[in-house]
Amino acid sequence: MMKQLTEFQVECERELLAALAERSLTLVNRRTGGKNETYICAEIAGKELRLWIYEDEAMFKAGGKDYAYEAPDYQDKGLLISSFVAAIIVCLENWSPPDSGSSRISLFKGKEL
Repeated sequence: MMKQLTEFQVECERELLAALAERSLTLVNRRTGGKNETYICAEIAGKELRLWIYEDEAMFKAGGKDYAYEAPDYQDKGLLISSFVAAIIVCLENWSPPDSGSSRISLFKGKEL
């Protein structure tokens, strides 16, 4: 049985949806999944961007690059969420995000959770 979404996931998705709505964009193909932890997976309508919101971290893929926002790299969850959302918006505007997330993403070689 799938666990409920965490407070982090709910807040992260809420902030992302608000930022997207300001730009007349929406999430599509949203689903939850996971074996070891529940995550949200979605895409942004009309854009080549896919995102995952995990129990306390988030990541997205855009322009052939991976951007991960991991808890140990941020002072608090609010800063992680705002950095994640801001980076997505910047990528949607065809810019490189000033905060490209965690440096450890290059170490990730496994399957999606």
